[in-house]
Amino acid sequence: TACLLAALPAKELAKEMIFDCKSGYSGAGKKPCYVNDPKNYRDNVIPYNLIRHRHIAEVEQFLGSISFTPHVMPFFRGMMATAHIILKEGEEMRPLYESYYKDKPFVKVVEGIPEIRHSQNNNYCYIGGLEADKNNRLVVISTIDNLLKGASGQAVQNMNLMLGFNEGEGLK
Repeated sequence: TACLLAALPAKELAKEMIFDCKSGYSGAGKKPCYVNDPKNYRDNVIPYNLIRHRHIAEVEQFLGSISFTPHVMPFFRGMMATAHIILKEGEEMRPLYESYYKDKPFVKVVEGIPEIRHSQNNNYCYIGGLEADKNNRLVVISTIDNLLKGASGQAVQNMNLMLGFNEGEGLK
């Protein structure tokens, strides 16, 4: 979700998309393993599934071929996706993102760089950064709560839309 929301507005302008994602350890699954063992992620960052993460296929069905590297961090919930989007040509991107998400109640395009703590315990996605360098590499930062916007809250939001309810019913 964090990757998709970071990249969708720029999809048609992109040549390549690379995602570097940081997740709280709740995103590392319930089954005991190296990446969700507290003694391993304490004061540490653990990259894992460097090229074979299970969410790659889900993202690629909407964005085409991508590169994706997940990391587990020493906090429980939250996720930050840093999207490196190589654009076909340079362009001011903030107006595009603001327009794309203007009627989306759970996506906030912010000034500056969003932090994971802003999205923890709510169903919002915060998008910021939106800076491009001289090589037309756009950097977009997207934060979500992986347990809400990334899972249960998003499921409720989708159910509301499918059943004709207010999109935010039960989520604010």
